[in-house]
Amino acid sequence: MSLNQSPWCPCSTDGAPIHQTRLHILRECHRYAAHCHILSQAIPDLFEPSWQPHMLASPSSLPAFVSFLQKSGAFTKLGIPFHLNLILLPPHDPRPP
Repeated sequence: MSLNQSPWCPCSTDGAPIHQTRLHILRECHRYAAHCHILSQAIPDLFEPSWQPHMLASPSSLPAFVSFLQKSGAFTKLGIPFHLNLILLPPHDPRPP
């Protein structure tokens, strides 16, 4: 978490502000809804009120959680899947133009 940034989720731009919490990102945020099926297949009670994020530490749900993170980009600074092209500069041609 970055304390100098807004606590509001970017998905709340069209309505009432929504706090960007772990539960919101994993269960409610429409920005990552396309990848929620990865978690819900491994964790059938994901959308139950009693579900808690610490349940992701179980050995059976950990691979699904890693897959969700890689494909969705959730919990990254930009909110998109990580790719080296995002941080590496294009190759520099040492020859003069």
